[in-house]
Amino acid sequence: MDSHHQRRGTRRVAGITTLGAMHGSDYTAIRGAGTLFDGETVNPGAVLVKYTYYGDTDFNGKVNFDDYARIDAGFNAHATSWFTGDFDGNGKINFDDYALIDQAFNAQFACCENCSVSHVCLGEMKAHTRGFRGGEKCFGGL
Repeated sequence: MDSHHQRRGTRRVAGITTLGAMHGSDYTAIRGAGTLFDGETVNPGAVLVKYTYYGDTDFNGKVNFDDYARIDAGFNAHATSWFTGDFDGNGKINFDDYALIDQAFNAQFACCENCSVSHVCLGEMKAHTRGFRGGEKCFGGL
């Protein structure tokens, strides 16, 4: 951990975050028409990009049951998008994608041992802070 992160009281867990890209039509399919993304109306033809966990298929800032359901459905349908579980962008959902989602799921709370389980620690990511106790930056409600 570099001194900058030590001073600010944040930790990074290497290899569990990335830029994800999703079609606007997928985003509105799960969130509803008229839903905002980063304060902007979502055009179904747009490509949305978010810095998030590998496996966060719906851009809600965490890896949960819904993400596992999407990767399983995507695997069975031979799908090839972030939304359906192709997290490494190689055009197929395979062991590597399952390894990425599992690693992110298992580590998403590891850097917040002073936080309640409902909070996610994402270091430098801009998010609403709550549940901050004892030197860790905990984020919820991304």
